[in-house]
This record gives sequence, structure tokens and C-alpha cells, in this order.
Amino acid sequence: AVTAGASTPSWIICQARQTIEDHLAKKKRAFPSILFPIRDFLLWSNLLLSLGAGSLTYACTHLQGTGQSLVHASTAMLYILSMQIINNLFTITSDRYNNPGRAKFYEKNRIVLSLTAIICGGAGLFLSWTCNLSSFFLLGVMSVLGLSYNRKILFFLKGAFRDKRIKDIPGSKSVLIALAWGTVTTLLPALAAGTRQALVPGFVFATGLVFARTAFFDVLEIQGDRITGKETLPILIGEKRSMALIKGVLAFIILVLLTAAMGGMIDARGVFLAGAPLFMFYLVTQNEKGSVQPGTGLTFMVETVFILAGAITLIVT
Repeated sequence: AVTAGASTPSWIICQARQTIEDHLAKKKRAFPSILFPIRDFLLWSNLLLSLGAGSLTYACTHLQGTGQSLVHASTAMLYILSMQIINNLFTITSDRYNNPGRAKFYEKNRIVLSLTAIICGGAGLFLSWTCNLSSFFLLGVMSVLGLSYNRKILFFLKGAFRDKRIKDIPGSKSVLIALAWGTVTTLLPALAAGTRQALVPGFVFATGLVFARTAFFDVLEIQGDRITGKETLPILIGEKRSMALIKGVLAFIILVLLTAAMGGMIDARGVFLAGAPLFMFYLVTQNEKGSVQPGTGLTFMVETVFILAGAITLIVT
């Protein structure tokens, strides 16, 4: 049992519990000890997340029938890895409360990670240029907006927002991240192929899944975000409403896939992609019940939801 005084913040209790859980898991050899550092590296470096972006893009390109799946998947991987590293470098303060392991990793490897972000960003733009100029231009605009996310660029506004950054707009994080992912996983491939086939179901599937993932992590990290002054969605509307919204979005994704399949908008095999939001729904509800506690293990499982989408597509196509 883990006990604490009434004034102990929940994030400290979570860190203590996670440390004990990792120690017990290693001692019981339930998970080969050599895999723990690999798991942590994949999470902290965002390599697992970028692989998920590529897998999600692969699934969406097949859902939309746009072709060039590997090129678009690689572009998404490079873009997401670049933007995620850059944004994490700016959020080390809150990570010291929410994810101290990742905060130490970024502080120790700041230069290497910065170079990686620059190289990956440039490589992603090059790949988009090989598709067509429209894709290159759109990804370039997205890259500029991503770099501006933590900068004070609202100087043209009056009042309180004049000295604010895009990230300071209350509740903007979950929405903007979902839209960015939706653009790179569905709109870019459609633009390169010059087709709108199944664009709406694909966009809803990608943005909805990413929104659920981002909002869920915001719920888990609400204590650290409050301390550092972030105004995330759970802080604005509360944890219970946020969890209800997350489950509602996941249910809506499943409904859209089923409706699109029955209406002939997508191939009937696209219904199998509902397995990804179903798995995410399971993780959210299990966390609510207390069966799955916040920590590295839960984070790892949530990040594999996107890889699951790509795996399902590979199997059924």
C-alpha cells in the first residue's frame, strides 16, 4: 500500500507508485528487464509516437485509396517526430511533474534531440516535395505553425491575448494536435493523389483517435498542468466531463466507420479499423475503474493504439 499525507500532491503519489510497480515487475521478471530501458527510450524519444503516426497514415491511405502509402507514412513519421521533440523541449517544466523521466532525458540530450528535430523536419519536407508542390507548401505551413506554437505571435491582437502564445489559448492543445495529425495523415495523401475518396471518414478516424489520446493524457497530467499554469481541456471542463467527451468521440469514430462501410464510402474491410478506438475505449474505461493505473505501462499501451490501426490494415488488405 502507498499512503501519503492529505497535502501530498497526487503526481508525487503517482511517481512513487510507478517506481514501486516497475521495481516489482523487474523482480518478478514479468517483463524481461532489458526491455524496460527500450520501452522508456521509445516513449521519451517519441520514436514510438512517430511510428504510430506512420502506422495511422498507412491505415488512412488504404482507407482512402490514395496510394503511395510508404511515402506518406514516412512523411508523417518525420513531421510528427520533429514537432513533438520541439514541443517537448518547451514543456520540460511541466514534465518535471508529469513525466520526470522524460524531463531528465530531454535535459541530458537537448543538443542531439534538437538536431534530430531539424533533420527530420527537413527530410519530411523533402519527401512531401517529391509528391507535389501543393503537399510541400501545406506541410511547410504546418511546420511554421508548429514552430510558432510556443512563440508569442499574437502581437497583432488587442487586450489580454496580445502577449500570448498559441499554446496559451485555453483548451487549444487537444484540438490543434488532432487537426495537425489529421492533416498530415489524411489531407496530405489526398492532396498528393488528387482525390477526395473517403476523405471525411479517414479524417474523422485520424483526428478523433488523436484527440482522444491527447485529451486522455491531459486528464492524467492535470496536476502538473495546474501547477505550471496550463489551461488544458480537463482543467476547463473538469475530469469527468473530459472522460465522457473522450468516450463519446471514440464511439462516434466507430459509428462513422460503420456508417461509411454500409453506405459504400469505404471498403467493407475498413470496419476492422474500429478495433483501434475500441481498444482505446477499453483502456479509458479500465483506468476509470482503477484496474489500469496511470504510469509508463498505460502510456505505452495508449501509444500503441495507432500502431494497432496500421497492423489491422496490413492484415486485412
